[in-house]
Amino acid sequence: MNHSFRYDIVSLTHRRPRGSEGGLAMATRPTSDSIFKSLYDLEQQCVDLSRPLGEARPQMLASVSQLREVLATYEAREAQLSALIDAAKDLTEIRDADRVLDAVTQRTQRLLRCDLAYLSARTDQSGEHFAVRAFSGHASPAFIDSAVRVDEGVGGHVVRTGRPVQVADYATSPDFIHTPYLDDRVTHEGIVTLLGVPVEANGRLFGILFAARRTTATFSEDQIALVSSLAAYAAIALDNADLFRAQQSAVEKVERANALLQAQAAAVEKGADVHSRLTEIVLHGGSVRQILEIIADALQGSVTMVDPEGCEVVSHGPAAPHPPFDTELIEALAQSGVTRHAVSAGTRADHDLYVTSPIGGERKFGSIVLAAEQPLSDLDIRTLERATQAVTLHLLSEAAAAEADMRGSGEVVGWLISQQNADHAATERIAQRHRLLGSAFSVLVSEISEGHRDAQLLAGRNFCAAHGGLVAVYNGNLVAVVSEAPEQVRAGMWTALLKATPDTNTTASVCGATTLFELPGKYKEAAACLKLMQALGRSGTCADTAEFGLYSLLLSPNGASALNAVVAPAIGPLLEHDRRHGTSLEATLLTYLDASCNAVRTSSELGVHVNTMTQRLARIDRILGSTWRANPRQLDVHNALRLRSLQADLLPHP
Repeated sequence: MNHSFRYDIVSLTHRRPRGSEGGLAMATRPTSDSIFKSLYDLEQQCVDLSRPLGEARPQMLASVSQLREVLATYEAREAQLSALIDAAKDLTEIRDADRVLDAVTQRTQRLLRCDLAYLSARTDQSGEHFAVRAFSGHASPAFIDSAVRVDEGVGGHVVRTGRPVQVADYATSPDFIHTPYLDDRVTHEGIVTLLGVPVEANGRLFGILFAARRTTATFSEDQIALVSSLAAYAAIALDNADLFRAQQSAVEKVERANALLQAQAAAVEKGADVHSRLTEIVLHGGSVRQILEIIADALQGSVTMVDPEGCEVVSHGPAAPHPPFDTELIEALAQSGVTRHAVSAGTRADHDLYVTSPIGGERKFGSIVLAAEQPLSDLDIRTLERATQAVTLHLLSEAAAAEADMRGSGEVVGWLISQQNADHAATERIAQRHRLLGSAFSVLVSEISEGHRDAQLLAGRNFCAAHGGLVAVYNGNLVAVVSEAPEQVRAGMWTALLKATPDTNTTASVCGATTLFELPGKYKEAAACLKLMQALGRSGTCADTAEFGLYSLLLSPNGASALNAVVAPAIGPLLEHDRRHGTSLEATLLTYLDASCNAVRTSSELGVHVNTMTQRLARIDRILGSTWRANPRQLDVHNALRLRSLQADLLPHP
């Protein structure tokens, strides 16, 4: 009876529901309430049977003790299963991997009743180091912030074996690789027993889940199995986080690509519109200003064009840069001229500067400077370069038209200033066509400054278009025939030529006429006057023949005979002496007078000894008489010598 009674108690704790196939599911186990009720009933029976069954009491107490142990085991398993279920729920409900890992370490510490639980994960893509990513319990910052190589410590042993590893005494265990760095931190934390479980999913090792105790108390197999299950959940969380990041990255890339395609499509459409508008201007006429307005509108900025000398030609927009430019911008202009592409020139006043150079063949028309409100994209830069090409085509077209017009103007100017204009009918037709009307005309002859021919021609054409007349390059000079008096030409056209050629000393002469048929003679006077001005060193000025007094003899048609009438009385004997004896006393005397009668300086300029110079002066005194040194005769001698030196250049037949 006693044995059967004990069997009933034990079998009660292991009884399964009808139809059960076994396993560890909670539904196949007796509940705590049912077990306690059974215990209560048994105790009542024991009381009732205490007297007759006194001899069975020890066996009953042993059965109750056994039942309590089984109950504690079931309660522990129930808590573990509940923790695993909660961890599984975290995976489905929590998207933040760090929160899942925090929950895993917290459950590990609570269920294993350990001092510290922490999860170490790889720190980078190379996976050479582990660092603490989540922990539960008390630990120093130095321990939490430590990073160790994957092959060191208990974690290294876990990596090598791929299985859970437990050490009962960390300090003395020979089962893993000790390092001073890691040993110092573990010893400082007082860790004695340490369990490491791999955090692995789909063949990838993400890290290691650790459980640590500061006493020598190892973990049971059930606890190790529990930690392994929690580690599996942690691995799934990390794997999901990687997959989520990869998915997010892919989505972001697709969104960026889509946005880029949309932006590119918009930019291409904008570029096509700009190209169409530029083509319209180039094919049907327009101006550089209109092209610059299109550039500024399309690229949201302000723009300026300068000529090859850096002078502003036209600008548009409130933030248009104006010369003079700083060194960085000048260097960018030079670089653009070499590469023939747009060049960034930095930022000024919250605007990004870009420069391009309209160049046709070897001909540079200047530079374009754009001040953009935002940095330009590659498509925007190509749009700017295409617009620059439109400017180039427009200017080349204008240059070709100007070249043709210049050739025509050159022929007309050549007609007017030559004897061919004796054809009155033809001259009148030319006068009507070019508005050469009235009774006041002028011929202007100007030097052409190197590199400024086009600028001077443009300035001259603009003046002639406003006042009547035409301008062309003739015999190497710029020649203009204008329906204005010399004073107006000097004040208007000459000023325009100076503005077109800054930093130069262009020299010009002007001569007036009352009819077009006087122009051939007036042109000769103006051309001779220009030569005279050059010989006299009057660069950078504009003058007419009336300003030169005695020197005007060199400009008149009968200048040779008039010149001889002045020269012969003053230095005739000296010229005859040089002719008869083959000497050069004329040149010696002119150098002496130009040197303010300084014999030493004169001898140095002539390369002769002072004594030789003194002897030559004595000979001149004998030829001209000693009174030539006194004024006014010295002035007459000096003027005669100067006229003689200029005569060869200005009058071909003295």
